[in-house]
Amino acid sequence: MKKRRERSAGVVIFRPGNKRVLLVYKKHTLTWEFPQGGVEKGESLIEAARREVLEETGIRRLRLDRKFSTKMRYVYERAGWRNNKTVTLFLGWSRERVRLSEEHLRHRWCTPDQAETLFQYENHKRVLSEALTCVRKQPLVRRNKN
Repeated sequence: MKKRRERSAGVVIFRPGNKRVLLVYKKHTLTWEFPQGGVEKGESLIEAARREVLEETGIRRLRLDRKFSTKMRYVYERAGWRNNKTVTLFLGWSRERVRLSEEHLRHRWCTPDQAETLFQYENHKRVLSEALTCVRKQPLVRRNKN
C-alpha cells in the first residue's frame, strides 16, 4: 500500500460571551467535526484555517487566538493509499451567521457537553477540552450594543 502525508487546518469556533462551539456535519463521512480542510501549496496553517472556515461556513469575521493551537493525528486508508493526516486547529470566536458549503449537511452551535456526545472520535473531544481550558483563562469580553 502506498503512503502519503496530509496536512489540514481548522478552527474551534466559539460564540463570544458564551461557551457554544460550532460543529459541522460532514456529508462524506457523516461525522460532526470542527470546520477544517487541506492546506494548499504556499499557504501557512493559519491562512489555510481561515480559508477553510470561509469556504465551509461563510464566516469572514473571525477573531483568532494566536497563542492557541493543537494537533490531531490519525491514519486512514482510501483507494489503495495509507494516509497519515495531521490537522492543526486554532481557537476563534465569531458572531456571524453560518452559510454552509455543499460539503456539509448541517451545523450546530453546541454546548461542550452536547458536542462531546456528537463527536465520534476521541481526538475531537481532546481538542475541545484543550480549547475550553484556554477559553476559561480569558476574560469575558462583552460588546456594548449602544
